[in-house]
Amino acid sequence: MSNFFSQALNDLNGLEESVLGPDYPYYKYINSPDQMGMGAGGDKISKNIGGLIAYTEVLATGRGKASATGGPLGNKFFMRTGAKCKDKETGEKVERALYINNIPDGTIPFISSMTGSNFSTLEGLIPGVLSDMGQLNPMAIFQAFMIGNEPECQSLTMETVDSKNVRSTDTAYVTTTDIKNMNACWFQDGKNPVTGRSCQEAFSTIDRSAFPNDTLVKIYYSALGVFGIYLLMKMFTKKI
Repeated sequence: MSNFFSQALNDLNGLEESVLGPDYPYYKYINSPDQMGMGAGGDKISKNIGGLIAYTEVLATGRGKASATGGPLGNKFFMRTGAKCKDKETGEKVERALYINNIPDGTIPFISSMTGSNFSTLEGLIPGVLSDMGQLNPMAIFQAFMIGNEPECQSLTMETVDSKNVRSTDTAYVTTTDIKNMNACWFQDGKNPVTGRSCQEAFSTIDRSAFPNDTLVKIYYSALGVFGIYLLMKMFTKKI
């Protein structure tokens, strides 16, 4: 505990990264209006319309010209906790880690839990926020108390993505309970090694002509648009 307070006094940024994980600069990977050729001139009308569509696309699907990477934004990493767990293969005490995936995977609260599927075309920033909110499950807190001080764990190799969007792999020890709660689509073979569940996607392409003309769908996307505009304003006014 003394080390915690000492680090808080001397290296607050380092403490924040060790507790919350590395920062990911989303604002750097969303193209600005200037970068997309938008402007106030009369000859910019088509560019402006295209830019608005691109912003909506990156907010809803995670793709499009507004995304500097061309795909969903976020990072993936193992966060070493400093706590110990027991390797189920050797029985030895090893350092416990948590696997953090901040890249939207198409999981929509309530809908995905009912259908058992991910929506691969809804991997934008706003569906990602909704997914994170849905993962705030109080039952996970009770699980943390019930598994004991040295829970069973196993070696796990997963994809990582750093703050510069460089993809790699890393290996760490994750508890069996935590692995059970991980999305099957996160694993390289699309299968959860503990539960045996396989990745299921509701659809992989959008047929715009067959897009549902439903009132609830319109309300949902209207809400996405309003929240998205607010989110973009915050990102572009962020002090660098």
